[in-house]
Amino acid sequence: MVKQIVIPPVLRDTILERCHDSPIGGHLSIEKTLYAVLSHYYWKGAMSDVRRYVKTCPVCAENNGRLKKAPNMPIQPANYHFERLCVDFVGPLTLSRNRNRYLIVFIDAFTRYAEVIPVRDCTAEIAGLEFVNKIVNRYGTCKNILSYRGAAFESDLFREICKLYSIKKLSVEGSGENPHATSRLAAPVWRREPAETGARLFGFGVGCERGQHLRV
Repeated sequence: MVKQIVIPPVLRDTILERCHDSPIGGHLSIEKTLYAVLSHYYWKGAMSDVRRYVKTCPVCAENNGRLKKAPNMPIQPANYHFERLCVDFVGPLTLSRNRNRYLIVFIDAFTRYAEVIPVRDCTAEIAGLEFVNKIVNRYGTCKNILSYRGAAFESDLFREICKLYSIKKLSVEGSGENPHATSRLAAPVWRREPAETGARLFGFGVGCERGQHLRV
């Protein structure tokens, strides 16, 4: 069950601005902006307000007039370890003992090694923080990182982090890996989450025990 904060009329434009105009929002579509709003907030008529706000956004109007959607380009297979990382969120899941509801999954496209990290939300700030602290600071930088076109990974914040470390950001429609395979593998990891806050969980270890592999 998703917990939502009921927003009074005086604050609704502020919420819409945060979910659509900010670097986290990234001027995404009506559907994705609505998802970002309803993930945390609720008010009667939210769908109509989001549709109106996005349709009247001057930045979106300008971009829609001069930019065409680029077709998906074929992604070449990785040739060595850490050439490409695939990243995705899994969730929302049952609330854990540490109040975590999501998993962020980083997968090396060459070796299929995966690191699964429990987090409380699926925002750009959390994606960037976990990427820097748990991946870059421990293993170094990859050549490129592949994700689906989700708000967290398409945000200006996450792209700026990639730019800072000279990492090429790649995107595909839909999920960057098989979400069903990831969910099956992540489930036993989720149940075994230690009580210590911020503990690392290694999903690939569970997959090896069961003869499974994540699909990227």
